[in-house]
Amino acid sequence: MMTGLAHTQGELVFLIDSDLEEEPELLERFYQELNTEKADVVYGVQQTRKGKLFEASDGAVNQIRAISDVRPVD
Repeated sequence: MMTGLAHTQGELVFLIDSDLEEEPELLERFYQELNTEKADVVYGVQQTRKGKLFEASDGAVNQIRAISDVRPVD
């Protein structure tokens, strides 16, 4: 992911898992939220998680919350 980000060009970057567990159509909703809310960052959290213990426990999301002031918006 970091290599991809280092090579981005353009005004916006959207990241999505390659396993397509999340529907790519969500990117349109994220784009709308960016414009409507004048946000710098938009991210989603699944209502129910699939995967192993770390993934099912929202591991990465909880780590981000622990080290930043970023909070999800419903």
